Amino acid sequence: MKKLILTPLAWLYAASGFLHRNIWLKPALQDRHHPLPMIVVGSLRAGGAGKTPVVQALAKHLSTRGLKVGILCYWLNKYNSDKWMEVTSRSNWQDCSDEAVLLARNTNCRVFVTRNRERAWDELNRLNQFDLLLSDDGLMDSRLKGAFRMILRMPGESPGISDLLPAGPYHLTAKILDEMDCVVEGPAPGAECGEFGFRRELIFPEGFDPLKSWWILCGLGNPDMFRTDLIRSGVRIAGMSRGPNHGVPDLKRAFSEAARASAGGFLCTAKDAIKLEVHAGEIESKFGVMVVVQEHIELGTGLIRTVERYLHLPPSS
Repeated sequence: MKKLILTPLAWLYAASGFLHRNIWLKPALQDRHHPLPMIVVGSLRAGGAGKTPVVQALAKHLSTRGLKVGILCYWLNKYNSDKWMEVTSRSNWQDCSDEAVLLARNTNCRVFVTRNRERAWDELNRLNQFDLLLSDDGLMDSRLKGAFRMILRMPGESPGISDLLPAGPYHLTAKILDEMDCVVEGPAPGAECGEFGFRRELIFPEGFDPLKSWWILCGLGNPDMFRTDLIRSGVRIAGMSRGPNHGVPDLKRAFSEAARASAGGFLCTAKDAIKLEVHAGEIESKFGVMVVVQEHIELGTGLIRTVERYLHLPPSS
């Protein structure tokens, strides 16, 4: 019933998205043909599909091939619409984005935030310091003519207009799959990594006790996926406090709920850990421990070959 009520708003979202891409952004009529290649990694889902981990895995792989990789992320600061800024491992995530800081820490690549990827692309191209750019999201930016566009799709996803926000978790319909240069299939539970897919494996710190009662702190676009992955890994979950995407859960409420559930500690992702760093002392004083769960991403061989072919690289050994 709720979805039926929200479907007219989903149609409005689709219409506003069309106008935004084709009128407000003022897309170029022809490709810019930048000498600097760009690979855009997006998804059907509005968040939580795995874009940032896939960008990170691609950046690491291409760096090992000897390429100088630059990474673009969305700048959360709405007042810098036509600027771009470099992010380091020490940057305050609130001044840029949690994803940008995570990528700066976990890759040896230079990372930038911007709300105008096309302008950043053009100006970074002029610097002549990179062999390619990876864009974490940006499929809806119609100004990125000539970029290689890769989209992530989770198993069974084929959304229509009635599945768009706010009626569903999507910001694009399955129709866009035909326009992509590469469709990347997300991980099915328990399945091996597909040729044109990726597989995610959670990495726990040494000595981690999965049977202890854990409370999740999560500010991701799709927190249920993280919870499902934890349960699949045999972790005992007492509950979860959700915050907005790119945000922090209400910690006062989280402490209260975790105490009532007799939770013995907190769990979070590496991306959420960046946002919670300033609260780490408070969290540990109340519950003694906050475990950060890392992840390893395996990319399919067909996906890697497709990217290498686009960049005119010899195939990996």
